[in-house]
Amino acid sequence: MIRNYYTDSYKTGIPVVASDVNLLDGRVKITESTTSTSVLNAATSVTLVLTLNVAIQRGMYITGPTTPVVGINDHLLVEAVVHGATTTVTLNKPFAMNAGQVLTFFNIAQSSWEQYNLYIGRAAAAPATTAVVTPATTTSTTISWVIPNPNVMSGMTISGTGVPAGITVISVAADGLSIVASAPLSIANQTVLTFSFATLNTLKVLTTDNQEVTFNNLQSGTILPVSVVQVYSAGTLGIDNMTALY
Repeated sequence: MIRNYYTDSYKTGIPVVASDVNLLDGRVKITESTTSTSVLNAATSVTLVLTLNVAIQRGMYITGPTTPVVGINDHLLVEAVVHGATTTVTLNKPFAMNAGQVLTFFNIAQSSWEQYNLYIGRAAAAPATTAVVTPATTTSTTISWVIPNPNVMSGMTISGTGVPAGITVISVAADGLSIVASAPLSIANQTVLTFSFATLNTLKVLTTDNQEVTFNNLQSGTILPVSVVQVYSAGTLGIDNMTALY
């Protein structure tokens, strides 16, 4: 769903908590879930034979992590199901599976989802930024400097003399004068540290029609042009201070 921003107004907004499990309103997205292994499936068939699993119900979504990958955006559902010596599922559309493929079947209360538009409070404006350490740190996760740097954000990789590979920013102080690193560091005074993201910024969301969408290179102060029900932690980088408007 796309809103008309020139005619729509919003009643209020809530701070966004990114989560791979919960919706923006705090509810768990998946209400029931079960897994089963495919025994047989003819190529591009609507019939799927599984190991017996009576928890599988009509209307469940189907996903699977192995080749061929079945994702949310495939919108593969259980059209009908019969339980006997095995479980036979009629799919809503033809799909090819491999024998032994493990699949997840789940229900979502999609009709009761609250929809929001996202205001992007801050987006990484540059792939890298620097800060000068002062004073020196000795086996500490807290690193300080004297000039605020608003471009340093949680999730950035830290590099510089005395910093091993793979160290990241866990959090940034409200005044922008210090950070908490992912491991204790010993760094000399006046060392120049570089903070960077692998990409400029990326935001992964779930829309009201249960579609995963990833946006890249967003600008601070913008509103996404889609109605959103969830913001993922995995797949979101360099974006924070978001507000869910409704």
